[in-house]
Amino acid sequence: FVARGHAAGVDAAIVCEPEGGEVCAVQKGAMRLRIDLAGEMAHGAMPHEGRNPLLAASRFLDEVEAIEADLQATHGEHEHLGHVYLTPTHVAAGSLRQLNVIPGGGLLTLDIRTLPGVDHPALFDRLRAAATDVSDETGVDFEFSTLVDRPPTETPMDHPVVQAIADAHRTVTGQEPRYGGVPGTTDGTILWRDAGIPVVVYGPGDKWIAHQRDEYVEIEDLVTAAEVYVEAAVRFLQ
Repeated sequence: FVARGHAAGVDAAIVCEPEGGEVCAVQKGAMRLRIDLAGEMAHGAMPHEGRNPLLAASRFLDEVEAIEADLQATHGEHEHLGHVYLTPTHVAAGSLRQLNVIPGGGLLTLDIRTLPGVDHPALFDRLRAAATDVSDETGVDFEFSTLVDRPPTETPMDHPVVQAIADAHRTVTGQEPRYGGVPGTTDGTILWRDAGIPVVVYGPGDKWIAHQRDEYVEIEDLVTAAEVYVEAAVRFLQ
């Protein structure tokens, strides 16, 4: 959408992801990293003849946990977004058919969620430095690939698009809006990063059941949200 020029002239965006009807002017950023490890295969009875990527991955993940703790202590708990998280989501090496063999390579992935104020390039360099230290200790090489790099977004609460959604919610539902933040990452990060578009996230459905097998949205909530979007558009464009 942005690359094809469709975002040109867009003043603001409402992202319709499920946030339980909360008005979310802030959302976390995301980095997803793939890290390939190259060791040396050997017989399990002769580990000194190989370079075990599993041990290197374990030591690196200890460093990741320490970096996460330091970032959480530095940035604290955001009112609407909680903490910074560096979460291992996939580790693979070796084969169940060769339990007596030290694998020659492996991979792991990290799903990183950041707060406003966290410097992504600096964090990436810090992880690379930790990997280099582990590599020096173990002889296992680390190769990083950045799969996703999206910044956190923070639209001022007094921005017209935030106010439009809040006023529309009040008008349609008869209730005061609840303010929150997006614990995940939406397409709004791309609109923000690549086109400079202010974004607010507001949508039907519980934010805390995302990616679960029983995720659902009530039809009544869909209808209410649609009415709020219409009202917000009218207010914003007046």
